[in-house]
Amino acid sequence: MVALTERVPYSITIALLASLFMTTSAQAKINYKKWMNEEVVWIISEKERDEFKNLKDDAARDEFITRFWRRRDPTPSTERNEYKEEHYRRFIFAKKMFQEGKPGWKTDRGRIYIIHGPPDAQYFRTSRSAISPIRELPRTERSPNTIVWAYHQNPNAQYYKGEIRLIFQPSAGLSRQNFALSDSGLAQQRADELARHFFPASDPNWLEADVRYQLVMAGPPALMNAKGADLPSSGMAEFSRYLDDLFHSPGDLLEERQEEIKRRERARAELRKSVKTQVSFGEVNFGFSTQVFYRPAAEWLISLKISLNPEDLKDEKCDLYAALIDDQGEVFDEFIDSLELNSKILEQFKPEQINYLNTFSAPSGEYRLRVVVREVGSQRTGYQEKPIVLAVVAPSKVTLGSMILTNRVEVLPEGDFDDTQAVESSPIGNNIVFNNARLLPNPSNRFNNGGYLFLYFQIWVPPDRGEISINANFIQDGQIVKRLTPRIIETSDRTFVEYGTVVPLTDFGPGNYTFQLQALDHTSKTFDIQRASFIVLEPLSE
Repeated sequence: MVALTERVPYSITIALLASLFMTTSAQAKINYKKWMNEEVVWIISEKERDEFKNLKDDAARDEFITRFWRRRDPTPSTERNEYKEEHYRRFIFAKKMFQEGKPGWKTDRGRIYIIHGPPDAQYFRTSRSAISPIRELPRTERSPNTIVWAYHQNPNAQYYKGEIRLIFQPSAGLSRQNFALSDSGLAQQRADELARHFFPASDPNWLEADVRYQLVMAGPPALMNAKGADLPSSGMAEFSRYLDDLFHSPGDLLEERQEEIKRRERARAELRKSVKTQVSFGEVNFGFSTQVFYRPAAEWLISLKISLNPEDLKDEKCDLYAALIDDQGEVFDEFIDSLELNSKILEQFKPEQINYLNTFSAPSGEYRLRVVVREVGSQRTGYQEKPIVLAVVAPSKVTLGSMILTNRVEVLPEGDFDDTQAVESSPIGNNIVFNNARLLPNPSNRFNNGGYLFLYFQIWVPPDRGEISINANFIQDGQIVKRLTPRIIETSDRTFVEYGTVVPLTDFGPGNYTFQLQALDHTSKTFDIQRASFIVLEPLSE
């Protein structure tokens, strides 16, 4: 397999584009049947298709086409429609480059290219054939009989948003490309291993997580993940869900998004009213907890975790609403989101808890955080609230603030997260950034043996203190199994200090652990202790 160094060619000639827009802009010259059944066949929604078919005259059809492109225009305030330009670039390229005994836009590669654009990487697998079947001769290469397209992600997918590779193999000579997925028992076995480590209790979107799949390809699938493994499959019924994601019309996706936006706005109004009236329904049981982080360069960060027990839920879809209420009783900030639970995964792995995370940013002040969970179908609702006080206060003794244990880190340019010297963080979105590394929470606190554990915590110290020492131990079954090298932090005139480090988990066997952190004020001889539990998983089998 040879990896290409460049993406699929992107440019087409100016003359071709000019010819195209002369045709599409002159509404009277449009072949309406060709427009619907060829030019936009892969991107029009079923609703739009039905509407277009029922139009009675060309004037109405022209108005429909104008409206069709306008609703997709990412910059409606400008004359240029980038979506339309990009679509026709893809359409013309597919029509020209992927002819396989039928027009290129009709082929699998053409359809994928029109919907998803050029792949992030392209590979060729070439077969070698003997010139003569009678006697041995030097083998010679022929045209590639397998083409692999790699996409880093499919963010619009409903079932699998992660990295995928599409393997195009000829099923009849070299002129026809078709998908064919072998049902591999080994692939399913390895997929089950992944599921055991990353089932919904640790991450509701375990298929999307960067879990570094340590699998090998089994058989010649036409659809596999980009880490080298077959996608979890129990046959063609499962496989069809991935194909539905890949071939999902952007038009249908647009309709679904708009309907969901309308539904959420209705839900927001209803749930906000329940928050305003402070009605407690108490029918849906859930738990929620918060962590508060100070960000010197900006505001406070409130991390909210909502925990649901699947056995307490009657519906697979829930609306989650949270509002941060200021001391005047006004909504300072709010969000509404939906959580869909996959009944098949829940039935198979029976997680004890589903965790949902979100965050708020707010200036210093006194607030109340109110959380509402409502099942979409049954309308059963649960309601809870708690006070939140955000204030910079010089403590009378050294005090440990909130702590993050995670293996989910995005290293920013020029970042070096091995530098363990304490530096001030900077806000980027609703995350903590430390030493140029964006720390993303891991709500389950489950980590891989052989991976890394990123530790971050904040310390508040009384004024006029000199040194603070940090001691950190890892405890299992009541015994200290690992000690980190003690650190001395010079506080000088600071009352707030943050600190972070990285711990390899190579020597940590599978099991439950407690991370114990102690901050000691050498001046007053006072100290504070915090503990956090986490789990190290068994390594994936090779």
